[in-house]
Amino acid sequence: MTLLSAAGEGPLGELDRAMLQRLNGQIALDLRRGGDAVPLLLGAARALEPLDAELARETYLEALRGRERRGPPRQRDARRGGGGASRVGRTWGAARDRRAAQRSRYPVHRWLRRERRAPHTRAGGPSATMAVEEGNVRWPWLARRVAPDLFDDDAWHALATRNVEIARESGALAVLPLALNLLSLARCFEGELRVADSLIDEADGIAEATGTTPILFGRILLSGCRGDERAALPLIEAGEATAIARGEGVVLTFGEHARALLHNASGQHEAALAPARAQATATS
Repeated sequence: MTLLSAAGEGPLGELDRAMLQRLNGQIALDLRRGGDAVPLLLGAARALEPLDAELARETYLEALRGRERRGPPRQRDARRGGGGASRVGRTWGAARDRRAAQRSRYPVHRWLRRERRAPHTRAGGPSATMAVEEGNVRWPWLARRVAPDLFDDDAWHALATRNVEIARESGALAVLPLALNLLSLARCFEGELRVADSLIDEADGIAEATGTTPILFGRILLSGCRGDERAALPLIEAGEATAIARGEGVVLTFGEHARALLHNASGQHEAALAPARAQATATS
């Protein structure tokens, strides 16, 4: 950050200033500060539109990724219309040129376009893996995020697994813990709780070795799936407090999901209803 500040004091052209802002946003994103990352990336994307359309589209997608980590907007954000996922998505859509999108170098974009046209078509196996075969460690999150919403479990498993493989092969320690936690979600829904636990342990080990903050949402969902209320509730509450301090609103959504699972497992169906509704509203 010191080097970036020094670079910002020098004589920079329009493209250099836009790239400097984008880099600041990318750093905030990698540090899981979605609230800081989104406005930086949106500003950089707008500045890049007349200078480099393809780079502007990539930057809008990075802003969308930051918005996802930030989680559901609070009421004041909704009133101001700032930073919402739909707003970021509309801005990206308005910026993209149809012919450029057709020849996009990211197969994940082509997979998503095909799934939007035929959402009930199974896309597992080779077609889903194709979306991450290029070895890019950042972009698979988009298809991996959409696949479960399309109820394409095969694609979700293939994408999440391949993302972990790519991160391991490339030694991307900034990305691997997130990829491991996201794969653990798929394994939880598959009922493979021991496998999910081992993935989260690996992610936590990397965080400890690199001196970074552990990612929380995988452990929170796993605790709900296990159904041990005495062990899970303190973990959920501590995780939510940390997430609020860091602005990681997405963790709160997983906390609601875990609470609903816990109450449902213990037969407290009325108690499960409120967090289930809150979780559904946040992800709709």
